[in-house]
Order: sequence, then structure tokens, then C-alpha cells
Amino acid sequence: MAGRSFTELEKQYAGRYDDFCSLAKRVTETYSRSLREYSQSQIAKDFDLSTSAVRKMMDFAIINALVTKQTAEYVMQKAIENQQWNHPEAGASTVSHHNELMVKRYEVIAYSLPRDEVKKIVEDAVEANGRSLADTAKRFQLESLKELQYILERGIIEDIATDEEVITLMDRSVKKDPSRKEYFENLIFNRQAFRQEEYERQIQEQVDSSGW
Repeated sequence: MAGRSFTELEKQYAGRYDDFCSLAKRVTETYSRSLREYSQSQIAKDFDLSTSAVRKMMDFAIINALVTKQTAEYVMQKAIENQQWNHPEAGASTVSHHNELMVKRYEVIAYSLPRDEVKKIVEDAVEANGRSLADTAKRFQLESLKELQYILERGIIEDIATDEEVITLMDRSVKKDPSRKEYFENLIFNRQAFRQEEYERQIQEQVDSSGW
């Protein structure tokens, strides 16, 4: 008999997000720490899940940073080992899928940080003249430069960085790689759109509170 599907889990844990996250974390950590023989089919049986739900729960845990980066890498390595047991040339699709998950993970982390923390990271990156951005990533214990990229993007788009800081980051980047100019122009366009949305939101709040 097939275990619970991911959709069934969502319904079962409706209103209990923390419990859902706890289950996803336990499933992922259990799988990552186990021997190769402890397959997704076995873990599905032990947790009363379908094998599809096991995969989706692990993806959820990795993307939402419920587990460490090291655990996420263990999951990938074990999946590759299991694939290569019968097909030595396999594994490329697993690596590709893992990379996609990690990119989503870094974006989630970047947009979940307090604005004050984003501000500090932006300021450090701006002041890092002569230092690499890798130094900023290390200073704030970030998992990768990709995570730092998303944080800086958020700082620019959500008007956390000052105009002067945006210009400094853009000039420094474009000097190294002129093709980055369009990238920053897109960020600045989104920054202006964000400002407009914030202005309209504040006006609406004033209207609502005044009872007009």
C-alpha cells in the first residue's frame, strides 16, 4: 500500500507549518546519514510516505534551508551512488537537479533575511574596495557567492541600498565586465518599480486609515 502523497501531507499538516517542516527535516537528515542500502523506497515505508513524497520533502527541506548545505550535498552524493550502482554513467541529472535546488535555496535565504542584515551586507560589499566579494560572504558566513548575489540584488531592488551604494556596486562590476551593465540596468528598473509600488501602498494606507 502506497504511503502518503505530498498533497496529502499538505492537507494533513494544514495550519501546522512548523510540524511539516520538522518532518521534512527528519526525512532529509535520515536519508542523508544512512547507508546506501537505505533507499528512498525504504525511507518511504518507514515514514508512511510515497517515494515521490520523499523526494519532494527533501527538495522542500533543501530549498527552505531546513537542513545544512552539507546535508544537502550528502543527499546528492547518496542519490548519485544509488543511481550509479546499476548505471555507472548516471548521475548528471541528479547534479543538475541539486544545483537548481541550491539556487532556489539561496534566493529563499536572501529574501528571508531582516532588512537590517541585508543593509549591513550591502555596506560591507560596497566598502570592500580592494577585497573580493568572497571576503564579504565569508565575513557574514554565507554559503556561497550566489547567495551573496541574491542578497545584493534584494538590497538594490527593495531600496535597501542607497543610490550611492548602487552606483558603486554597478561601476565596480561593470569595470570588470562591461556586459554586466544591462544586468544592473534591469535591477535599477525593478528598484524604481518597487519605489512606485511602495508609494502607492502608503497612499492607500493613508486613505484607508482616514476613512475617505
